[in-house]
Amino acid sequence: MIRRRDLVSEVQRQTANYFSSKGYEVRRKNPHILARRETWKNNIILRGVADYIMAQKKHRKQQNLPFPLHKWIHHGLSSQACLFKRNADREVDLVKATIPSRM
Repeated sequence: MIRRRDLVSEVQRQTANYFSSKGYEVRRKNPHILARRETWKNNIILRGVADYIMAQKKHRKQQNLPFPLHKWIHHGLSSQACLFKRNADREVDLVKATIPSRM
């Protein structure tokens, strides 16, 4: 049985390798975390998903509605970012189909 700490270490290693392969700036002591929160889009594998998230955020801001990205969205193991990555295509298709967009 794999221990949680071993699993987390492995996912951190894989994430650090991914960020490194893309040339993304990361934290020196924690290479599985992007250096700056502003670069969170690099934590989303499909660029179209990040673009869609930004479009929705802009749309909601225009309507004075919140669109929270949590504080650690730039963290390679961020639950919110993992959800975006894991269900990227299905999530965007589902949201587009169920929420009318006025962008």
